[in-house]
Amino acid sequence: MGQSSDRSWHPAVVRVVVAGMATVAVSAVGATTIVPSMRTATINVAPLAAIDESSDTVGFADSDLYGMTPTQIDAQLDQMQAMGVENVRVMIPWAGVEYYPGYYNWSTVDYMVNAADSRGMGVLGVINSTPSWATEPGQPALSGAPASPAAYGDFAGTVAARYAGKVGAYEIWNEPNSYAFYSPQPDPAGYTELLKAAYPQIKAADPHATVIGGVVG
Repeated sequence: MGQSSDRSWHPAVVRVVVAGMATVAVSAVGATTIVPSMRTATINVAPLAAIDESSDTVGFADSDLYGMTPTQIDAQLDQMQAMGVENVRVMIPWAGVEYYPGYYNWSTVDYMVNAADSRGMGVLGVINSTPSWATEPGQPALSGAPASPAAYGDFAGTVAARYAGKVGAYEIWNEPNSYAFYSPQPDPAGYTELLKAAYPQIKAADPHATVIGGVVG
């Protein structure tokens, strides 16, 4: 089977048994399964460099990549590919990239995305984490809901413009039904405003990107 240049995100169908590990987290669009250690290994995946809806694919969610060094990122992605993983879900934290309003530090996200793209991997980016300057007064940074959905939408559009052709899909926030990630408490109406603000900005910057909303824990 030949490689596909289509980097759009499609839900993955997973058939994987892994050997030589204590546990492995296998994730497809927010759902995570722990696969226990086994002595034999069978991996049944299509040998494609990008996600394709006609094929079975395996995806890992690895938010820890954002906190790694370039060397560690390379090693982690290489290990994924050695197991047959061709799609990766990564964190694109607003609070980490735009720590001060209007000032951006793209270095880590650039390296992550480019490293995955250079390996032909499909990328799903989770845009989450509110900077302290963008939360409601009295609410914590990171988990606090954005005070302005429009500001979040602007950031999402900036991300999509930067990574057009490299990130195939964007997930709007992470587990917004959990106060640990969306405080002071889950707010379906407030979350819907985030989705409504981000969707047109992302699609305007990259019409081919898929926007994923409402992925809960």
